[in-house]
Amino acid sequence: MSADQIALLNVSQTATQLFGENTQYKRRVVHRLIDAGELEAVSVSKHRLVPLAEIKRLRGERDKTDL
Repeated sequence: MSADQIALLNVSQTATQLFGENTQYKRRVVHRLIDAGELEAVSVSKHRLVPLAEIKRLRGERDKTDL
């Protein structure tokens, strides 16, 4: 993926990326992280989308653009 493309993941995909599984409980945790301001997301209609960079940030991964 190039730097000018931003990957946005829905809540289910975010739960899988962060916790390794997509369960109702894990999706609720993702929603709570968003509501608490610990995870940035954009809202499109009723859907919340999380940038891949946010998931990497929570994991502690560094991106090439972070240098």
